[in-house]
Amino acid sequence: MLVRQFTAVETSTASELQKAVERIVWQRRALAALVVDADLQVVHFQGHTGPYLQPVTGTASLQLFKLVRQELALDLRAALHKARKGKINVRREGIHLDDDGDFKTVDVEAIPIDGRRTKWPDFLF
Repeated sequence: MLVRQFTAVETSTASELQKAVERIVWQRRALAALVVDADLQVVHFQGHTGPYLQPVTGTASLQLFKLVRQELALDLRAALHKARKGKINVRREGIHLDDDGDFKTVDVEAIPIDGRRTKWPDFLF
């Protein structure tokens, strides 16, 4: 697991948020990302997120842990907790996903994004 220093990203509008997310995703050469608010509600999707999402049966929800694949939930929760507590970027590496019997390894990173004029920062995964 890698831990990096928190860098505030100033975003006050949806278009500024999208530009900031695109820049961060490009810098990290990531294929997909989600931005969640302090209540863990997804406020932005970036890239091809399908392989990482598996919504639960029932009423539709944008709640992070009702959307992400079960294999990612524990590592995402741990990364989010540490990122919130320390206001730092937290990376979890080597998470195994079952892709129809073909296993692949992915990494996730929780990145605090400050400045959307809310009391608590958003987080980019």
